[in-house]
Amino acid sequence: MRAHVSDFAIWLRRRSARCHASTTKSRNLLMAVLEDVLSAGLNLFSWLLAVRDRTSGADLLPAVEAQVRAGTTSAFGGPTVVAGWLERFGAVPLAGWTHHAEYLEPDPRIPVDDPYHGDSAERAARLAELGELANGSRDWPTHRPASAWERPLDLIFACADGTSVRVDKVNHLNAGHLPELPDGVVVETPLCIEGGVGRAVQLPSLPPRVADICRRVSRINELVAAGAATGNRGLLREALRCDPAIPDADAAEPVLDLLLERNAPFLPASVSARG
Repeated sequence: MRAHVSDFAIWLRRRSARCHASTTKSRNLLMAVLEDVLSAGLNLFSWLLAVRDRTSGADLLPAVEAQVRAGTTSAFGGPTVVAGWLERFGAVPLAGWTHHAEYLEPDPRIPVDDPYHGDSAERAARLAELGELANGSRDWPTHRPASAWERPLDLIFACADGTSVRVDKVNHLNAGHLPELPDGVVVETPLCIEGGVGRAVQLPSLPPRVADICRRVSRINELVAAGAATGNRGLLREALRCDPAIPDADAAEPVLDLLLERNAPFLPASVSARG
């Protein structure tokens, strides 16, 4: 059971199915066994590392990268932008181009999506629904506010009953899973759950430039978390200056002040106070 099916995998299946569409049986077989995809990186900042035909073992990554370079697929987002990232970092981004863009320099070619969590009225309604679920006045099995790729119950059940399951994308502490990144930082990799324990899936090495940007982004995440937890505004300002997505840290400081003000009930007094 998979926790995530990438747009890339769907595109690859459709492309191959068009080439082998002689019978319904053959199409169904391709849907079931075509690709074995490996990706890794950080949360919503993962990169395609390998893709093989499950039947023949053929390496399909060169063909995928050729399609991206040629700009003939939009499976990963805007073809020109994604092709540029492939050349710059040496890998295809696999978390969706608008997600990857959150960690990189601003690019006017990337659309600004609507807020993922709705406007203030939608957020208030969702919080009210969650409160009803918590107090028992709403039946949780019938409550499906939105679909998602995430399947946390697959992981929970496997850990609870000892069954085995491979989960394609799990956020967890690095413990040698990605040797190019420091141990103890949160990474996103596949895991096999066996006997209630997560076992690493053998992965190709991160390309050097992917490893570099992942280390940088991970460092920013650590600064933000430490600054919020300890009340150290200096760490938050340092994060602003390290972040490639923020071209002008001085201009961003008023936004930081506003975010801290709005989230003051959840933060230490020393970090929410201006100064």
